[in-house]
Formats: sequence, C-alpha cells, structure tokens
Amino acid sequence: MSKNIVLKPGLTWRTYMALVYAAILVAPIDVFLLLHMGTTFLSSGPGFTIAPPALYVILILFTEIARLTMSPLTRQEVFIIYNLLGVAMNEVLFSMLIYQGYFRISHLSWFLTDISGKRLIESIPTWYAPPRNIFLMRSFLNSGWAIPIAVMLMALLFTLISEVGLGLLMGYLFVEVENLPFPTAPVAAEGILTISERDPLRVKIFALSAVISIVWSALTFGVPTPIGGSIGIRQGLLSFIDITPWLSKFMPGAIMGVTFEPFPYTFGFILPGLKYVLSMLAASYAIWFFGNWLVLRIKAPMFSDIQKIYTPTMTTGLLQYWSYNFVWASFLMGAALGVTIILVIRGWKFLAKAIVSLSKLKSIGQSGYLPLSFIMMLWIGGVIGYATLIMLLVPDFPKIILILFLVLLPFLNALLNARGLGEVGFGVSIPYPKQLMILVSGYNGTNIWYAPIYPFGYGMGNVAAQYTYTIKVAKLTETNPLDYFKALFFIIPITWIMSFIVTSLFWQMAPIPSQVYPATTTIWPESMTRFVFFMKNFRHIYKFELIGIGFVIMSILALLSSILPIPLQVMAMMWGFNLMPYHANALAIGWLVGKILFEKKFGKEKWNTYKNVVLAGITCGYGVVAAVAATTLLISRALWHTVASY
Repeated sequence: MSKNIVLKPGLTWRTYMALVYAAILVAPIDVFLLLHMGTTFLSSGPGFTIAPPALYVILILFTEIARLTMSPLTRQEVFIIYNLLGVAMNEVLFSMLIYQGYFRISHLSWFLTDISGKRLIESIPTWYAPPRNIFLMRSFLNSGWAIPIAVMLMALLFTLISEVGLGLLMGYLFVEVENLPFPTAPVAAEGILTISERDPLRVKIFALSAVISIVWSALTFGVPTPIGGSIGIRQGLLSFIDITPWLSKFMPGAIMGVTFEPFPYTFGFILPGLKYVLSMLAASYAIWFFGNWLVLRIKAPMFSDIQKIYTPTMTTGLLQYWSYNFVWASFLMGAALGVTIILVIRGWKFLAKAIVSLSKLKSIGQSGYLPLSFIMMLWIGGVIGYATLIMLLVPDFPKIILILFLVLLPFLNALLNARGLGEVGFGVSIPYPKQLMILVSGYNGTNIWYAPIYPFGYGMGNVAAQYTYTIKVAKLTETNPLDYFKALFFIIPITWIMSFIVTSLFWQMAPIPSQVYPATTTIWPESMTRFVFFMKNFRHIYKFELIGIGFVIMSILALLSSILPIPLQVMAMMWGFNLMPYHANALAIGWLVGKILFEKKFGKEKWNTYKNVVLAGITCGYGVVAAVAATTLLISRALWHTVASY
C-alpha cells in the first residue's frame, strides 16, 4: 500500500506551537475538570468519539490563523495536530500522585484492611506515597515525594518506549502486510482533509453535520453535565432511558435502555457489513440481556456472588458493574485469550513476513518505519527497564510470571486490539491484565497491588494498537508516521512539566481533597474502597472456571469462522461483548439508516465517499459543545470560590 504513496513531513514550527499551546493554555482546564468532575472532559469524550472534544476548536483556530497569513496548514501538519492534541492535553499525572498520597491521610486507611489483614495505613509502601506530614505540606518540592515521582515517571517512560516499538511492529503487520481496512481511520482522515484543504462540498457537509451535532450534543451532553451542573440543572431534555428496573418484573437481570447519544447511531454508518452487525448484536444480547437473566436462574457456585447481590431495583449502571466483575470479566478474559491464540496460529505467516520485511529495511527513508533492530530495541529495551523496576519494588513477586505478563501478554493484547481496530473499527482487549497476573502467580503480598503495572494504560499493548491505527491514518493523509512519534516524544515531557506546575498551583489554592474540588471528596474515597475490595476479593471475583468456559467457546468459534463460511465475525463478537444492548441497538439502527436511507438516496459510491465527512462533522459539533460546557463550568466555579476559607 505505502509503496504507491509519497510520504511527506508534518513536523513544523506551527505544529510544535499548536501542541505547546494546548499543553500550556488548554490542558490546565482539564486538570481542574478532573478534580471537580472526576473526568478529563476536554481530552476524552463519549466512547464512540474518535477525537478529544477540544480538538476541533483548537484545530479550527490554528487553521484560520494560518489562512490569514496566506500560508494554510498542510494536511500533514493538521494530521500531527489532530493526533497529538489529546496527548498534549493529558496532564493528570501529578493529580494522580496526590491521589496516591491521599492514601496516607484518609481516615479510611485506619479502618480498611489489606489482603493480609493489616490496616491499610501500615502496608502502604514509601515508594507509593510519602509520609502523612509531608503530604499535608501541599507541595511536591519535598524529598519525601522524590521516590514516588521517580517511580511513576520511570514506569511511564519504560512503558511508553515499549509501546512505541510494539506499535511500529503491529503497524507494519496490519497496515502494510495484511492491509486491513480500519473502518474508523477514514473518518479521522476525512476530518483532516476537510479542515486542511477546504473542498467546498466537503466543507458544506462537514458544517451541516457539525451544526446538527451541536444541537444534538447540547441536549444530550451539554445541559445534563457541565453547563447544567453549573446552573443547577442535573438532567437534560434528552439523555438516557433506563428500562432495566421495569424489565426486572419479567426478566430479572436483563439490561436494556434507550440512549440518545449521537455517536452510537452515527458510527453505525461505517460498520463494514451485515455479518459484523449481526455478530455484534448477538454477542451483546448473549451476555447482557439473556446471559444476565440466565446467571440469576442457574444454581451454580460461580454465579452465587451476583445472585446474592442482585436486587430488582438495580439500575443499568449498577447491574452492569456488578455482573461484569462477578461474571463477565472472567468470561471475557478467557474469550480474549482464546481468540488471540487462534489469531496467532492463523496469522503467524503474516507476522513472519512482516518481521522479514522489516529486517531487510536498512534505512528509514520514505518507509515511515524504523528498521527491525530499532523496533526490537525499543520494545524489548522498554520491557527490560520496566520489569527491572517492578522487580526492585516487589522483589518477592514470581519473576517468571512477571516477565511473562510484561512481554507476552502485551504482545497478544496488541495483536487482538489492533486487529479489532483493523477489522471492525473498535479495539478489544484482555480485561484486568494486572489482576489476571496476580491470580496466576498465587502471590499473597500487598506491594504488587501498589506497583505501577500498566500505568495509565501503558504497557498492556492497547496503546500500541492505537499507534497502529494512527499509522493507518498517517498513510491515508500521506504523512510520514515517524513524524508522529518524534512529536510524541517532544510533547510528553512538556505535559509532565505542566502537570507538575498546574497541579501544584491548584493544590496551593485549596487543599486536595476539599469541597473546592468536589470529585476528590466523593470519587476518591469510593475509588480507594474499591481498590481494597478488589485486593481482598480478586480470587473470589475472577473465576478460573469462567475463564476456561470463555476460552473454549471463543477459540472454537474463532477456529470455525476461519475454516467454514459461517455468518460470524469473531472480532465483531468480541467488541459486542463489551457493548450494552442499547448501544448495540443504536449502532445497528445507524447502519440500517445509512444502508437503506442514505445509500439509496445518494447512491452507494457517493455515500461511501462522504459518510466519513458526516462523522467528522458530528465529532466536531460535540467538541464545540464540550469546550463551551467546560469553560462555563470553570468560570462559574471560579466565581463561587474567589473568596473562601478552608
């Protein structure tokens, strides 16, 4: 594929300026929103969006400034900004370190006990959180913070390096050798092309879609969340209808609802075909509708936990949480492993071909990839550094198990996740890899629970899969993927420095936790309690029999689908297992509307050409609403707390 494309550079002083602008002026708002709402509203979004909500606001700002100077941004420059603004705005590191320090000062630490029966306050390692008196000084500029900060930074650095190496390997395998379609990648590419090149028809479709999305998102997201919260409105005109409590009269345990979020419906446009849609629907209903109902009726020890805790008045969110943890997490662990093993067996020729091709790559040139020796040095070197760090922190943890789960599991997870992105457009992964590692090891100590294993999602292979997706978008926009990774290593140190500065300022303004930052007084105690609950009960929660059932069922289905012409798509099923029925319904409705209504009205070729522009516009509209909502919330809270005593 890439042999017919001339890759162009995207790194310029303008792309660097845009990333620094986001890191210095926009990201601090997200840090505040995390402390206030418990979520980074601007750099993340609903599960079906493909870009941070603040992305298009900043992109349009910089593209318009560039046009005023008679030097528009190129598609390659827009690609770099588009794909790295989310990283530039991610400055939550030091607020998470404050959360770790909170373990020392919380009264819960004196009442909760760990897996060995000790009070939590007695088992917290010094490399995880500093002593209580140092935390109360409200400053990171203290020697007591040096080790916790160094441990976290080293863990992030080693896992980042390993993910980049693994991502380049997966990129070459799935983008170049197998040339998978990556259905959501053209959506990102169309957004980039529309903003950078301003084709009149594309712009009209993009703008109309954005306007529709602004109205739709304001009703579903803008009012019920930040804007509504700031003026006392807690629920929007359109949000979510929970049918689960009513349904419990007829089918106890079954989950059902109606969502009005735009993204599940509109992302249904790009689903590859009927086989994918049916597989997704079947998997979602098999678990969350019929499966949940059956596990309450079958008298078996592996279902006793959910049967004891279930009540007919449970909401969808609560029932989903407990049934996932007590039943389906174990099943999905086995299912993901089963599918991955079959993928490795089926795809070893492609993997071997990718490795051979990379081994022949002597120079970087226009390939967009590093030679195999560099890729392996990044991946294995990062893993060695990461494993060494964990061994120093927890020297009594079984080393063979640790190495297995830091080398083999991320590789398998990256294969599974990247193929999900490549085939159905959405990633799937092995759930709870850290808990699975501890379960397999038989380790009974507490320190492994505090160790930075897979910190912020790095190191488990999921980020490597996202890099694979990014490489696909780079090729669609004729950008050299290596420019993305160069900019990545440029902006991450800046985000760490800004996180230190911004979090320190917020901490000096008011204690954390305190009512000035409400999420810290509600979410943090709940999160801490959940942490202890899973530490003490993980062997009870994650059940080997359910892991085995998931492994057998999905490995058989994966094998059959690879040798027989059955109407089943395994990656779509794996994705469907992680979807609530109302989201699966919305995606199916979106696919039907696109197929029956729009494709018939505009023609198949025209609809396939511009449906990605529609989705990019929908994402942009949500981004505008989210940015306005977040700014409104920040201003309103600033007015309330200009004069306060603590």
